[in-house]
Amino acid sequence: MRSIEGILGLVVAALSLAIGARQGLPWSYAAPWAVFIGFLATNAAFDARTMLLKRSYTLIALLVFLISVSVARGDDRIGRLGYSLLFALSVTAILGLIAHFRPQALGLGDAWLAGVLCAWWGYWDPSNLLDFFASTCCIQTALILALLTVRVLMRSPPSLHQALPFGPALVGAGWLVQFA
Repeated sequence: MRSIEGILGLVVAALSLAIGARQGLPWSYAAPWAVFIGFLATNAAFDARTMLLKRSYTLIALLVFLISVSVARGDDRIGRLGYSLLFALSVTAILGLIAHFRPQALGLGDAWLAGVLCAWWGYWDPSNLLDFFASTCCIQTALILALLTVRVLMRSPPSLHQALPFGPALVGAGWLVQFA
């Protein structure tokens, strides 16, 4: 892992913490969110460079999520945790099947990453799950359009057969939904 990816993760975490403080988010939520999204941003930067997601970074983010739930206050923590993990497993299983049958379209790391993000949103704010999926689609569409525009400007034939990393779109959408 190059240091630029780590620096990007730290910048995203610091920016998330600053915006969260400005919006008045409680520290018990804003601090775990900053660490969570910092690890995922580092992973997404690595994905953008290599087309691979590191499972260890995704699992560290999942661990941060589970620790944040364990220190959270509330009466229905166990029920909400069960709901969010069930939803996350469902999303991971569906995307994992797509990755299994169409490995050129989606990787298993993307399925894991989407599952971890869904676990976060399913616990902390289930109403944002639809916004998360819509934002992911919009960001990935923008990346495809940017690729096609660059190819047209470079006078090379446009092609939709070039692989694009999906991790940056997932993490970007998660970050946008948090602060939008």
